Amino acid sequence: SKGIDCSGGSNTSNLGFFNCSIEAITIGTTGKVGIGTTSPSEALTVAGNISASGGLSATNITGGVNSTNTGTTSFIGGGKDNTASGYRTAVLGGCSNTSSGNFGAVITGQGNKACGFGSVVVAGGYNYNYGLRGNTASGTKSIVLQGGGYVGGNNAGGGYSLIGNGVNNLSPGGYSLIVNGYGNATN
Repeated sequence: SKGIDCSGGSNTSNLGFFNCSIEAITIGTTGKVGIGTTSPSEALTVAGNISASGGLSATNITGGVNSTNTGTTSFIGGGKDNTASGYRTAVLGGCSNTSSGNFGAVITGQGNKACGFGSVVVAGGYNYNYGLRGNTASGTKSIVLQGGGYVGGNNAGGGYSLIGNGVNNLSPGGYSLIVNGYGNATN
């Protein structure tokens, strides 16, 4: 049958909208709405896929498993155990990545950190077999592109520093550049 049910008729009951004896929409006693679920945990909880023909606008968007998004206008696109906690930060995928600086981003990879103002890590690696760290872009406008973490990660810690590729490189100085290599350091 189709219809509306306020089971029990009291103010402690959910309001349910039914279609063919299936509760399709639930409005909980706290005003939270569930579609496909009778236990909404957020203002709107949807069990299943969502299709939209227009744009999506939100202050914070979190995807993935066990991910945390506490930043202002931050975004986690997917992956697992990622954190976006800075102002306008993003983690677009990967595992155990952190973007905590203002305007920071980790594009993909494992165990990477973009924690400086305007810092970016793109496709950085991490070696779980040895427990070695990933890549870190912690300086102002620092970038690590395609860094490896098999021996140790790269660290672009200086202002305007760039590590193009390689393993275990350190670029702590202002306006420093490492294009490719292993165990290089600039000041």
